[in-house]
Amino acid sequence: MRIINKGIYILFVICCLFAKQNTNDIGKPIKIRGQQYSVLFKQAQALEKNGLFNEAKLIYENILIEDPINKIAFKKIKTLLINQEDFDLLKEIAENYQIQQPKNPMAQIDLLEVYLISDDNSWEVVSNDIFSNHVNNDFVIEILLNKLLQFDKNIFANMIINSKRKEKNKNDFYSFKMGDYYISRLNYESAIIEFLVFLNKNPDQYEKVSRKILAMPDYVDLQKIIEKNLYESSIPNAKILLSDIAFKSQRFEYSYDLLKDNFQNPQQLLDFAYQSKKIKEYDLAIKVYRDIISQDYNSKTTILSILEMSEALEKKSISSRFNMPISKYFYNNQILSSPYYYVDDKNLEILNEAIALYDSLYTISKGSEAGFRLAEIRFTILNDLDRALNIYKDCIKFSKNKSIKFEATLRLIDVMIAKGDLIQAKKILNENLALYNKPKELNLLAMKNIQIDFFNMESSLSDSISSVVSRVSKKNVLYNDLLDIQSMILPFKDNQTLLKKFSQAELLIFQNKNADAINILIDLYNVVGDNFLLKDFIIYQLSYLLLLNQNTNDALGYLEEISHVTIFSEFSYILKAEIFDIIINDPKNAVDVYLDFINKYPLSIFYDDIRIRLRELAN
Repeated sequence: MRIINKGIYILFVICCLFAKQNTNDIGKPIKIRGQQYSVLFKQAQALEKNGLFNEAKLIYENILIEDPINKIAFKKIKTLLINQEDFDLLKEIAENYQIQQPKNPMAQIDLLEVYLISDDNSWEVVSNDIFSNHVNNDFVIEILLNKLLQFDKNIFANMIINSKRKEKNKNDFYSFKMGDYYISRLNYESAIIEFLVFLNKNPDQYEKVSRKILAMPDYVDLQKIIEKNLYESSIPNAKILLSDIAFKSQRFEYSYDLLKDNFQNPQQLLDFAYQSKKIKEYDLAIKVYRDIISQDYNSKTTILSILEMSEALEKKSISSRFNMPISKYFYNNQILSSPYYYVDDKNLEILNEAIALYDSLYTISKGSEAGFRLAEIRFTILNDLDRALNIYKDCIKFSKNKSIKFEATLRLIDVMIAKGDLIQAKKILNENLALYNKPKELNLLAMKNIQIDFFNMESSLSDSISSVVSRVSKKNVLYNDLLDIQSMILPFKDNQTLLKKFSQAELLIFQNKNADAINILIDLYNVVGDNFLLKDFIIYQLSYLLLLNQNTNDALGYLEEISHVTIFSEFSYILKAEIFDIIINDPKNAVDVYLDFINKYPLSIFYDDIRIRLRELAN
């Protein structure tokens, strides 16, 4: 009732507005002046909002009587009439709208759209008229084509496109949009043809075309069609596209062969090598970098290739002693984790080549990224603390890259911690607080402060952690690490002596002195008594370290002592299962432990991961 009354009120206002005209004008079109248009549109919108569409339509009709080319009124009434499927009135209004402005192509296109919507064959006459009158206006013609293709008049649209492409320098007219149209109709082969037409004329738009083609479905039959069209194409970039597709489908050698024979500038080779390195195809990346270096395109490209190849060699040389899909994340605390990497004997030659290359670049520029990478190897792999320290200092002194300076500063602190000189580490930290004031930098320095305080087991540690937690975003990768440190401290809340010993063990782990850390943890295990939380925590830490030192049987032995009543029970079950699964390669025992886990811990966040692994083992 309230809605009806509101509608009646609005109509009353309209009537009052119309009544203001001179009585001598009765029977003539209503004269609407000035701000009256705005008032009427607001009233019409109010009527539409309340579902009084016919009343709103009446207002729009009256506006068009007074102002036959009013664009807003036309658009509004067109929408209303389409929704009401009143195509006869719609055509009448659209025809009159166009007649009133015969030279306006947009009015013709509006009329065309009405004919297309109402399935009136007059659309073809109007289309021809628009094309003949505006053949040289690409903007208008493209709008015309958009409308035609929207209603699947692709045969007629193609006639117009082909006519336009016969013009000088217009052979790619509307090609990219036609490619998109064919994709929307799942006609991928035609889409490829159109994209190649576009690419031939616009080689600088390669990435734009590549994204479209690479996004096409990857089922076999379609890929064969796509690859056939690209292979047979005479367009230079077609083979580069084919290389991209081969790379996407992990045919890396074939991809490189295509690129090597068809690349147009060395940057394409650099990009290929970078992407190979990114997905850990280090051998291929190294091969490409060697090829680039051998050609000596220019000094910048050569130096960059040497640097990138060195990094690929470095990463290839680093091995993981074991890679357990779930358990590895339990020990990924970036604040406390050891910075050291493991390189087995067979990869030492590869590492030495990387060192030699880095060293050659470092000699040229002591503040270069190569210098920083060289220091990283010296520190994190070779444990050559003094050499690493000197190179980091050179990076800080000579580098023009503030990011490298800051990273080198953080590493200076790490080296001092590795040396066991926590006082000097704290001194370097405090000296740099005034030099770096960006939020990210300050947060990382705060993390370093917490790290040092943890290893020293300072009384202010808990307050420091709480302070940083309160200002660090939950999206920050270090946020959970801070909470993790708080949870580490919790089991020791009633025994500061044991906490101190535990922090000593963590310091030894950071220093890559795992054997010494194991001895301390064993001592802790022997004195914790019936404190199940503390005992389980130590067992879990100890077991993981034993694995690192390849004492698999001892690790399993300690894991059997888990109480099954603390949060660490979950972690231990998963660790135990993955030892059988990944390290020992005993699927039968692995399945038994996994099944026991999902029965005991149905609410675990790792439940789905375990079920997935069980299905994999079953297959």
